[in-house]
Amino acid sequence: MKNKIALLLALICAALLLAACGGSDLPPDDGAPSPKPHEGKFVCEYGSMTFAGDGRNVACEFGEGFAALTGLPAGKSEASCVFLFGGGEWRYDKAEYFRLTVNGESVLFPNASGITDENTIAFRLENGETVIFEKEDSQ
Repeated sequence: MKNKIALLLALICAALLLAACGGSDLPPDDGAPSPKPHEGKFVCEYGSMTFAGDGRNVACEFGEGFAALTGLPAGKSEASCVFLFGGGEWRYDKAEYFRLTVNGESVLFPNASGITDENTIAFRLENGETVIFEKEDSQ
């Protein structure tokens, strides 16, 4: 009987420990409200991205230099984007990655933490360069 009680107590303790340490793959909530999705035209020396404001759709126009660095097509194209943290979609100001999908081809860029905000989209290329797209009408 003592063995059964000890086993039951051990199982209860294990269950409580797992519940307390359940954790999350998401960053801690700092209480700040979620920002609105990007909307409007963002530009840099490599081209432009015009966001529809729905958090998904973006019209891209990239130059040959950006295409060579990323494998994404040069010229105009319709695309989708998402910001990610851990394994799921997340708000852009706290995201680890920015994924851009053009013509079925996805490229995952590390998000430049602390730079990406409502007027700026910043991410790093494989060569370590940080690319910064700034909202055209925010200057």
